[in-house]
Amino acid sequence: MIMRMLKILLMLWLLSATAAHAAATPDLDDRTREIATELRCVVCQNLSVADSPSDMAQQMRGIVREQLQAGKTPDQIKDFFVSKYGEWVLLKPRTTGVSALLWILPYVVLVFGIIAALWFARRWSAKKVAARSDAAATPISPQARNELLNRDAAEPDIEDTSARAQLARERSRLRNELSELDFDFQSGKLSESDFEVLKRDIESCMPCPPKRR
Repeated sequence: MIMRMLKILLMLWLLSATAAHAAATPDLDDRTREIATELRCVVCQNLSVADSPSDMAQQMRGIVREQLQAGKTPDQIKDFFVSKYGEWVLLKPRTTGVSALLWILPYVVLVFGIIAALWFARRWSAKKVAARSDAAATPISPQARNELLNRDAAEPDIEDTSARAQLARERSRLRNELSELDFDFQSGKLSESDFEVLKRDIESCMPCPPKRR
């Protein structure tokens, strides 16, 4: 009776050990593949160790599996391969220290560049608005105001070919040019220096009125 019970207990122990081993094997395979997907094959450089069909990749997967069975952590296993091949062997470089700085720096530069561009654009726009406001607020000179107020109400008849009529038409044309020039200056299209030069040129062409007899 006792021997029979011992046999039953032994069979139960063997079944539980077999089940535990069967459950542990898939878990070990999954962990091996998970780590292998983060390692670069040193032969097929564009493939991970998990996806590469090369013999070297198979050896690296075997090393990963052995170290997992020995109780090593994923980070310890990666450190082992980094010590042999350098950081290059990691498909995802670690974002720590200098590596993290190299990853973050381009984004920092981009953000600062956008901020600087917006600041310069806003400043330029503010200066442009201020310049237009100053130009609009510039008072009309007394001489230009008098010329506008003293403009002839009507030009002579176009069919009148007398010297007086031609003189009046010329003076009217030049007054119109002065008016347009003053309008351009007030609207900010001309600088003050250009306005003065053009104004003197027009005034120099202004014919003198005929002397009364």
